[in-house]
Amino acid sequence: MSKASKTGDPKVIKATELHTRTRDVIEWARIDGETVVVEYFGRPAVVILGYDAYQDYLAYRQRQAAEDTASPPAAEDEAVPVEGPTSP
Repeated sequence: MSKASKTGDPKVIKATELHTRTRDVIEWARIDGETVVVEYFGRPAVVILGYDAYQDYLAYRQRQAAEDTASPPAAEDEAVPVEGPTSP
């Protein structure tokens, strides 16, 4: 199981900072359990997270896919009661 970020909020860095501090960013994710959002031209571009957190995410996606296939889709031809205008 992955460690939660200490603050709960991801660290946000610029792509240029990632370029100069790659080793630090990897350690934040790998050891500290931080999620790091990398901004490119001021907009979120990628997320860096530790491998354990990534594994947790994949397991979550698999559970969601299993739930989606297990629940039957709603019938489109099912009659839905509609209330019309009432006469005075």
